[in-house]
Amino acid sequence: MKFRYLICLFLLFSLIFVSGITVSAAGENSSLNDNPQLQERELVFGAHSVAAASLDPRKPTGGLGVGRDLLFNALVRIDKNMNPQPGIATWETPDDRTYTFHIKEGITFSNGDELTAEDVKYTFESILDPEFGAPNRENYSLIESIEVIDNHTIQFTLEEPYGPIIQYLSNSYTGIVPKNYIESLEDPEEFSYQPIGSGPYVLEEWNPGENMKLRARPDYWEGPVNIETVTIRANPEDSVRLMQLRSGDVHIADRIPLGEIESLQEDERFNIITTPPPGFEFIGFNLNQEPFDNHKVRQAFSYAVDRQAIAEFIFFGFTEPAYGPIPPSLWAYNPEVEDVYSYNPEKAKELLAEAGYEEGLSVTLQFSGRWQEPQYTQVVQQQLAEIGVEVELVQREWGSHLDDLFNRNFGDMYVLAWTPVWDPDQVMFRSFSTDNDFNWGGYSNPRVDELLVKGRNTLDLDERREIYQEAQLLVVKDAPYLFLHLNPYHLAISDDLENFDVGPSSYGIFDAMINIRWKEN
Repeated sequence: MKFRYLICLFLLFSLIFVSGITVSAAGENSSLNDNPQLQERELVFGAHSVAAASLDPRKPTGGLGVGRDLLFNALVRIDKNMNPQPGIATWETPDDRTYTFHIKEGITFSNGDELTAEDVKYTFESILDPEFGAPNRENYSLIESIEVIDNHTIQFTLEEPYGPIIQYLSNSYTGIVPKNYIESLEDPEEFSYQPIGSGPYVLEEWNPGENMKLRARPDYWEGPVNIETVTIRANPEDSVRLMQLRSGDVHIADRIPLGEIESLQEDERFNIITTPPPGFEFIGFNLNQEPFDNHKVRQAFSYAVDRQAIAEFIFFGFTEPAYGPIPPSLWAYNPEVEDVYSYNPEKAKELLAEAGYEEGLSVTLQFSGRWQEPQYTQVVQQQLAEIGVEVELVQREWGSHLDDLFNRNFGDMYVLAWTPVWDPDQVMFRSFSTDNDFNWGGYSNPRVDELLVKGRNTLDLDERREIYQEAQLLVVKDAPYLFLHLNPYHLAISDDLENFDVGPSSYGIFDAMINIRWKEN
């Protein structure tokens, strides 16, 4: 099924490399050179992502996400401090199940059509359609009805109170698409590579798996941006992006090699942005078969791996151990998870013996080979060997790895990541509620199920915090995951640029990209 390859933006997911297609922008082609605010010098963003199979915001696929986000607007905008702000609409909540959005007038798509409530309704009804295959459909499953009140007013009614709904209606998840334009296409799939949005840029060229070139709109409803042309260049090789940065071929590079950060900090040509990690990497267990149907085995593995050593030696000290499914940068984090497991090989051996594996065991660990995975999986392999566990490392191409997970065909263990994490529901409901499509390991705990539903149905932030703090502690003790480390977030930026502020936790990338400008000479 197509949705197997479609994972949300706040995951580290990206798809199989695609090449050889060049797509020109749909919509207007008017020159912007007569706009005195526009700077003609092209900005090139070197992104770690690989191929994006679609530029349709309803089917986010990870790759080239920064560029895709600049093509569209959402009802709600999440600012750099993770607070919801009006996007294309303001809203009111007459009761805990009703959200009325008032769309700002004068907003147009890049083909000149006005953005109306009908476009909003069409966007979310298509996402809710199982045949459409939107990967984030689960996020909107509690929407009972969507009613157009007038051209600029739309009302969402929920089946029950739903705490994360504003987050899921934001620019973090999906942009609004033009109903009339898509319905006029002979094949609606054309929209995937000829998108029309209301964002500050239009698509000029797209080479899947390589780059996308964006051109500023002269009529953007929030006012003109500063830089006329932005190219997002995708390359999964950290060393290549670093070389391109140093040669001046790219001006912003994310996920730069961690071992090179110190030298870049000493280079006056660049500025380094480092923010608290917004996500985490982990090893998932297959709880549907031996030996991981025994929680003592899973706990033994969590005692056997030295997370701190991995953070220091594989990540050069630029990250921290992960102890649970919610990163410390998120409001729901429970610091008690840090005390559940410590590096204790002797304790690990005791638990294995209690589980009936005193003589050791052999298992497989499947991974895709991205970023530091080949290095830290070898460390995990060595550390587990010290407690009598033989680990066979199985490397799979990313798309095949993801397909294996959805087919529950990954063997004993697998490596994956969640990032960025915007709301605890995003990770916990998908990963740990019984029978969820993303619960690949088959974890089930009735109390956790109860808490995760309660967390969704609670609107008060303090109450939600208490719910998720209990839930994450239970999950950590059950050990369906071996939590490894937080995902470090680093950007290297040319000193020729200014006004690039992603906020304290890297969530403000959209605003940073529309405010960035070249320094005046």
